[in-house]
Amino acid sequence: MSPPEAAEACLALLRASGLGGWRVLAVAGESGAGKSTLAEALAAHAGAALLHQDDYFRLPPAENHAARVQDPARVGPGEVDLERLAAHVAAFIAGATRVQPPLLAAPVALLRPCLVVEGTYVLGLPSVDVGIFIDRTFLQTRADRERRGRDPMDPFIEQVLLREQPQIRALAPRARVVLDADFTPRLREA
Repeated sequence: MSPPEAAEACLALLRASGLGGWRVLAVAGESGAGKSTLAEALAAHAGAALLHQDDYFRLPPAENHAARVQDPARVGPGEVDLERLAAHVAAFIAGATRVQPPLLAAPVALLRPCLVVEGTYVLGLPSVDVGIFIDRTFLQTRADRERRGRDPMDPFIEQVLLREQPQIRALAPRARVVLDADFTPRLREA
């Protein structure tokens, strides 16, 4: 199933299960799992605003990579300004019309009835109505990451992903919807 088809299937599943009245939807998973593509499709189908966790890293990408090389123990949620991201989600709920993510030059417009937030650690945010977890490991997504070409494919990156994996998977039980490796969504019992 393609991510746009999965987005339609997720929204249909949420409506059928009585969870269709969400305001904030969070999409999480490991690197290369398809979070951004799914979140963009969900936002388009639902008429939602969209925030990307990657715009909330404390350091720009090249500096963050250098800091990871210098100290691999820093890999994890601490690299991301999750407090600011949570504040921006809260601002959306309170009626804000725009927010300014730290790594973007322009603000993000929030003039929509709902919000999709995507990233590896977003299931840990407060104020999320429904979480979606894409259940694909970094090993399963290697070909997708190579095709994306955003990060170098080297042993250090593999070590970073191995370090991130348990931290990301620890948040998975917070998701109400789980997408399996072929993007088929299923409802997780509450």
